[in-house]
Formats: sequence, structure tokens, C-alpha cells
Amino acid sequence: MRKWHRMMAPVFAFFALTIACTGLGIQIMEILNRPPAHAQPHAGNDSGNSPASSKHEKRTELGKWGHWLKQVHSGEAFGPVGVAISIASGLALIFFAASGFWMYLSMAFRRASNRRRRGRSRPPA
Repeated sequence: MRKWHRMMAPVFAFFALTIACTGLGIQIMEILNRPPAHAQPHAGNDSGNSPASSKHEKRTELGKWGHWLKQVHSGEAFGPVGVAISIASGLALIFFAASGFWMYLSMAFRRASNRRRRGRSRPPA
């Protein structure tokens, strides 16, 4: 049982690092690929194309990389197994954050309780 736990830590670290790096990459791609304000299309688009089809046609090379990163980040690039791993990694991250916060609070309360107890047990000088 111990070996299984030792093996899972690097695997989870890999998935967490992948999710973090792709999320950061997505944000950087969005910033770098943002068109200038004067190049924004107007709301009254007379071309007759649906917004979804024109969005894919007008995707830049940087936009294509950003879309690929989004698929890797969400696990879609690896099919249903990738999505399941992405969801499991997200749930594990929430669990570790919540349990770490709980551990921090319990240590802080224990420390404060010990300080109060030591303060009462000291004889007056």
C-alpha cells in the first residue's frame, strides 16, 4: 500500500503541473492574440455567416495554439479518459486546498490554546 502512495504523488504532480502550465499558456495566448480595439467586428454583421463559423475561419496561428491548449487543459484532447483525469485532478486540488486550510486552522487554534494554557499555569511573579 505504501508504494502505491509514493507512486501517485509524482503522477498527480505531473497532472497538476500540466493543468497549471496550460492554464497559464491559455491566458498568455488570449492576451497576445487580442485584436486591436479598432479591428473589432461590429454587432451588425451583414456577412450572413454564423458567429461560430466565422470564429473558426478567422483563427490566427496563435489562436490555433490557444485552442489546442484549451483542449489539453480541459482533457478534451485525450478523449473521455482525459476529461475524467482533468476532473479528478481538479477535485483532488480542491481536496488538498481545503484539507491544507483545515490543517492550518487546527494548528493555529491549538497554538492559541497552548498559549492561553501556559499563561494561566504560570505563578504570579
